[in-house]
Amino acid sequence: MNKIILLIILIFLPLIAVAQTSKEYTEKGFEQYMQGNIEKAVENYNKAIQADKNNIEAYYLMAAANLTMGQPEQAIQNYSKAIDIDSKYSQAYAER
Repeated sequence: MNKIILLIILIFLPLIAVAQTSKEYTEKGFEQYMQGNIEKAVENYNKAIQADKNNIEAYYLMAAANLTMGQPEQAIQNYSKAIDIDSKYSQAYAER
């Protein structure tokens, strides 16, 4: 019985860690953005997206960073990706 429980934990632990990592990267990116480290913010947003392709917040915040860096086409792509993930994400519509 204990072996089964351990096996289940080992199987699902990486899934839990990925979700936390994506959120942590997003938060770190936002902190970097607020400190004016836009390129570092984008790096963290990219890591967040690599960890979770459906991280709407990372796409949204990366779009804002793209605008700050003078990359409106990239921003539109990232806002659009956020909308593709959740068509009711009104913030992305407003910014796009």
